Amino acid sequence: MNVPEMMERRFVLPLYRRAFGDDPKDWVAASPFHQLTRDALPMLIVCSSRRRDSCPQGRALAAKAEKLGVPMSVLPEDLSHAEINKDLGKTSAYTRAVDGFVRRAME
Repeated sequence: MNVPEMMERRFVLPLYRRAFGDDPKDWVAASPFHQLTRDALPMLIVCSSRRRDSCPQGRALAAKAEKLGVPMSVLPEDLSHAEINKDLGKTSAYTRAVDGFVRRAME
């Protein structure tokens, strides 16, 4: 997530405004995109394909990670943000993909 980019949009959800405040320095400090370094751990970004900015933000983070040599992949899911959290662990291709990522990361 690129917090400064998100917070500079014309419409910002009140939830984000409460979470990240009004100070651009705080946005950078809270931004995974801006805090990503070469020593980051491999990451699987699960994103909701139903949201306009979720997967593009994930792909931008993964592209930056690739330039830094950090293994990172994006898994778009046709689920809401809440469903992504709720459905993990249920028998599904989504759960199998996450399990596979965790297994590979533990090797």
